[in-house]
Amino acid sequence: MKEIYRTRKELIGVFANNIVRQSPVLPKNLTEILNYVNDCLCNWTPQDMDVLHFKDEGILQDVIHQIIFNNSLITDLNKSQAEKDGKKVAPIQFVSRYSKDDPYNDFVDLDALEGNIFNQIVKN
Repeated sequence: MKEIYRTRKELIGVFANNIVRQSPVLPKNLTEILNYVNDCLCNWTPQDMDVLHFKDEGILQDVIHQIIFNNSLITDLNKSQAEKDGKKVAPIQFVSRYSKDDPYNDFVDLDALEGNIFNQIVKN
């Protein structure tokens, strides 16, 4: 069991970094998303100097999962802009390394987001 200590601001920064990095377009509601993450982390009992303590990696994983999957602000990142605009999107799209990226039809993979956030927190 590895105990993890991180500041609330550091955790918010990790969420922001990964959301922006994985989003095909900058989310218009990024500030709202980060305020939601902040509110969730404020509910966690901080130690001195706003440091959060996670007794093991499993608890950290659960907290990250709940933050990502329990609010539509973040789960909506899993929809493409075309889907948000009400356009019909093919359920399966084939791409190759020669395909031109189309951010209008791209979305954020929430499972990958969860994994990247967790890995960045644990490895730092």
